[in-house]
Amino acid sequence: MVINESNIDITGGEFYNIGTINNTGEFFNNNMFDNSSGIFINNGVLSSFAVPAQLLAGTISGNGSFTETPFEMVGILSPGNSPGCMTVASQDLGLIGTMNIEVNGTMACTDHDAVNNTGANITIAGASVNFSFGYTPTEGDVITFLVGSTVSGTFASVTGLTSGWTLAYDTPSSGSVSIVYSEAILPVEMTRFTGTMKGDKVQLQWQTASEANNKGYEVQRLNQDNNWERIGYLEGNGTTFLPSNYSFWDESPLDGMLYYRLLLLEFTGEKTYSKAISITGANALEKASIRPHPAVADSLLHYQTTNGGSAKLSIYGTNGEAILNRRIQLVKGKGSIPIGLNGLPKGIYVLILEHHEFKERLLVTVE
Repeated sequence: MVINESNIDITGGEFYNIGTINNTGEFFNNNMFDNSSGIFINNGVLSSFAVPAQLLAGTISGNGSFTETPFEMVGILSPGNSPGCMTVASQDLGLIGTMNIEVNGTMACTDHDAVNNTGANITIAGASVNFSFGYTPTEGDVITFLVGSTVSGTFASVTGLTSGWTLAYDTPSSGSVSIVYSEAILPVEMTRFTGTMKGDKVQLQWQTASEANNKGYEVQRLNQDNNWERIGYLEGNGTTFLPSNYSFWDESPLDGMLYYRLLLLEFTGEKTYSKAISITGANALEKASIRPHPAVADSLLHYQTTNGGSAKLSIYGTNGEAILNRRIQLVKGKGSIPIGLNGLPKGIYVLILEHHEFKERLLVTVE
């Protein structure tokens, strides 16, 4: 271990650390500083005029400051001394590695770790952040752990957040990154999800009123085998309390009635599904419908035929598993029959009606 309580001046050379440095004075280096696999505890000042930016790998901790030159943190950044604050004095900060943030309360530097880079930019480029908690939060608690003039990019992974916490960029002000506690926050508050056939393509559009820990949206389509398949992905907006609009094009839609849904992915690993929507695609016959819908035990299948006759009624789960197969008799013209949904748990099912005049596929929501 190297303990510096005064000044260390490295001029004209590169510095590599594979051990432990405890700096409480001033550490000056006008060339590359490579912390490699070492531990640098900075409770003083690390200053440099080196270009390019300092390469700070290994583990960086302490309550000190970094001055003079933009810094790239590619190792483990653990600000403070359990907990505490680290200062980057008006120089651009690039986060590439892992941040460890200890949270024992709402007061920065005393109760929780933070990095202050007021007056300069923070760029998050593939970094991850891990949180550890040592207190019981209350509704509305805000923990601001990154402060800069601007912040760009998002964390590639977020771990350690317990129930009720969400990651919020540009919160409570522009250039800050915080976690916000509220048991009332929904992962995504979706206000609209629609689809439109435009020429030979389908445009899906959706709008959210707010998002919390939202990593992104997997766009899914019901295929001919009655399974949901992924056809695309759009990144979400993390945490925002402002409206967001999204648009996705299905360049090669299937024929007939089309069904789409969204799989909402959170940074915490949680997954939820949107409602499914239907679109009348090419060659759709629209010979059958279910009323009332969402379906209840006594919902009826309404149909229209030219000649009537025998038909096959099938119900599948959206994993392709057959639940019901039976023959029914259809009358000439318009008619209706009970579907027979008694005993089916709540969920989404696929109903297929096959007649010698047509084959209709309907998505059924059972409530």
